[in-house]
Order: sequence, then C-alpha cells, then structure tokens
Amino acid sequence: MPETLVLRMPHSACDQPTWMVVDVAGTRIGSVSTGPLSEVREAAHLRHLTVLLPADDCLVSHSDMPLKNAQKLQQALPYSFEDQLITRTEDMHFAAGQRDEDGRFVVGAVQRTILDQLIGTLAEYDLVAHQIIPSNAALPLTKDGCSILLEADEAMLRTSDGDAVSVTHDSLLAVLQLVDAQRDSEQLMPITVYIDDASGDKGEAAVSAIHEEFEHTEFRRLPQGALSKLAVESLSPALPNLLQGNYAPSTSYEKLLAPWKSAAIAAALLMTLMVGYKAVELNAMKSRLTELNASMQEIAKETYPDRQRFPDPPGMFRAEMRNAGNTGQTGRSEFIEYIHTVASVSKDITGLDVRRMSFRPGNLDLEVVAPSLQLLDGFATKISANANIEANLNSTKASGDTVQGRVQLKRGQP
Repeated sequence: MPETLVLRMPHSACDQPTWMVVDVAGTRIGSVSTGPLSEVREAAHLRHLTVLLPADDCLVSHSDMPLKNAQKLQQALPYSFEDQLITRTEDMHFAAGQRDEDGRFVVGAVQRTILDQLIGTLAEYDLVAHQIIPSNAALPLTKDGCSILLEADEAMLRTSDGDAVSVTHDSLLAVLQLVDAQRDSEQLMPITVYIDDASGDKGEAAVSAIHEEFEHTEFRRLPQGALSKLAVESLSPALPNLLQGNYAPSTSYEKLLAPWKSAAIAAALLMTLMVGYKAVELNAMKSRLTELNASMQEIAKETYPDRQRFPDPPGMFRAEMRNAGNTGQTGRSEFIEYIHTVASVSKDITGLDVRRMSFRPGNLDLEVVAPSLQLLDGFATKISANANIEANLNSTKASGDTVQGRVQLKRGQP
C-alpha cells in the first residue's frame, strides 16, 4: 500500500488547506504543509489521498442498526437521524464506518451540495480522493469519557460513543458538563485535551476552566498543529468514508488496468518494432528475389539464345538436368558437366565469385571475380586439370581490391 497524503480543507475560502504525509504504519513523514491546491497535486502523486472535511459541515454520530446489506443500510440511515437534522434528509448524504465487536459503527453525514462542490474543486486540480472523512470523526476516542481538540477558532469534542460536535471555546465547558450529566457512571469522567498552539489565549482560558472543573483530565500539546494528530487517526478503518453509495468510485477496466499501462505500451511498441522489422526484411527478400529472377533470365537467354521466352528459368534448368541424366556417355549433358566442374573447383577457392556465365554448344564463358590474379589463374589451371575440359583466362581487369577476368571452358583435345 502506498503512502497517504491527508489533506484538511479549510473552514473558509480565505484560508488555505493543510496537508501531511503518513506511511502505512501511521508514522508521520515530514511536517505539516500549507498552501494552494495546485501544490497538493504534486505532493499527492503516487499517494493515496484522504480529505478531511471541516467539522462545521458534518454530522458525526453512531448507530447500531443490525442491517448487514450496505445498500439497505445506506437507505435506512437518513431516517434514523431525522430528529438530529435541521435540513431535509434527502439533501444529506450518509456514510457508515466499520462495525466494532458490539455491532456499533460511526456515522458521518454531509449536505450533498457541499460534497459535490468539494469533489468538483478537487477535480479542477486533477485530484481524486480515495477517502473523504469528517475531520471531527478523526479525533481519537477516550474510553468512558471524551476527547477535545482546541484550535484557533473552534473546539472539537468527541464522546466515547463516537458522537462529535464543533463548539466555540466559550461554550466548551457547558457542553462538557452536559455530557458528564448524561453519563451513567458515578466515576469521574476522563478527558483528553489536545492543544494546538494556534488556539492562543482562548485555548489557555479553556484549558484553565476544564482543569478546575474536571480533575481527571490529561492535556497534550500538538506543536505541529492539529493535523499532525488527525492525519494519523484518519487511517483507522472504523471511520466513515463519505465516498459510499452514489459517491462510491466506480470500478472500471481503465482503473483495473492502470498498473499494467506502462507494460502494455512497452509491449505494443515492441510488437510494432517487430512487425516493422519483418516488413523491412520481407521487402529486402522480395527485392533480392527480383534480382535473382532477373539474373536467371539473363543466364537463360545467354545459355539458350534460340529461345524467345523464359517464363520459369529454374524449372527449365531442372528439366534440362533431368533430361541430361539419360544422354551422353557419362550421364551428363555438356552444360551440366561444365557446371559441375566449375562448382567442384570453386568451392576450394576462398573469395571466388562467378558473376555471369554464357553457354553455347562446346563453350562456356564465365565472368569471374577473385581477390588476386594468382587465385584467378589457379582457378583456370584447376579446371584444365580435368582431362575433358580446357580453361583459358582470356582477359583480366583490376577493380579495387579484386581482379575481374573472363574464363572460357571448352572441350579438351582427345
């Protein structure tokens, strides 16, 4: 699982969002950053994005409805909170957190217009949230008591049941007293107070009032700000992710195949290169075949000057060889005998290249290229060693590092 960037949206448009990165173990990476959403886009690259909504915009409560089907639970939740809302339930979107061992779960709710606006704003900066959570739902619980987060402009309070509210510093003590009065336990209510240094004088006054009223209180400072605590707590699976129901991300093949996109592109490029290479190779083979056909046509014309058409020179040569198998004392025609002798001799001479041949009864003229005059002369000498054939080197011509010569083969004297 990749790292998570936790983005906390501001209370008003005048303020800027803050964000922090945490790893899978809940360890903070770096410090809290503040800036425009354009900077968040770069920081969120290759990370999961969790967005914390302002507490003022959200309802955070709890439920123990026994419905197991997620769709039916989504439909039933609004009706169970009608008495706690001042707006129509149709205008609200509800989300359920993970059930605990007692079957209870945290419920988050927000107006649909607020959620739509947030998703649209994120999209303008190419940001896609994996989770959207009410910020007061990320306040850690204090067993059998309540937790408080003191910030510059407000205080968030969350009971051990999971219910959370946002109140002013001045009304905080009264709310605490009300929560304490509704408890069934006779023991002192434990309270954990997280103090953001930005709470200033109002925060100090609230701390002093709580300390005088409730003896069983623990105070914890947050030198890096409230988000340093909320970011870590936001990884809890018990929190309600508002991206449920109609707001749940749709599963598409594009998203499923995203991790394989680079590999698919590489495979497509490789396939294109292979097809291109094969096409070039095929064109080269076609060109070579055309050249060979042209050469065989020339050889056929020179070998059989009395013929007018040569539709299939290789087939014609094969037919001549088959016919030659039944003629002559040695079982070979004169032409085949010449070719056999030339092939036998030339295979032992490195660098020899027979470029052209012309046959007429009694004679076979060859155009031969060799690395040196000595090799060319040796070629003619070896052919003449045959008792039935004479080879004469009629002319030579130097061409670069090679020597081109004309060799004439004819019947030897008896």
